Formats: sequence, structure tokens, C-alpha cells
Amino acid sequence: MDPYGTLKLGSREMGQFISEINAEFSRTEEHGVQEILQGVLRLARECQDRDEMELRLDGD
Repeated sequence: MDPYGTLKLGSREMGQFISEINAEFSRTEEHGVQEILQGVLRLARECQDRDEMELRLDGD
């Protein structure tokens, strides 16, 4: 990810992104972090199912 720019992911990229978020989820035991990752996963799965959607991740 670009820490200063915007990363746009479409439905084609969601498989890998979901896999990476799932891996991060399994590594953390912090409840707050898990809740955030669950929200990101929900959005990523919705984006994966709808071609017209994209997920945008903004850097700092």
C-alpha cells in the first residue's frame, strides 16, 4: 500500500485482499482490531460481489 496516496481495488483484486485481511485477523488477539478487520472484510466481500464497486484505501 502507498502510505501517502490512495489505493483503489476492484472486484478482481478482492480475492487476494480478503486473503491478506484474513491472515492479519488470525494474527491479532486485540478485540478492537478484530472488529475493524471484520468491517473491512464485510466491505471487501460486498465489493467482490459487485463489479461496479471499488474499495479505496487512503494513506495518511
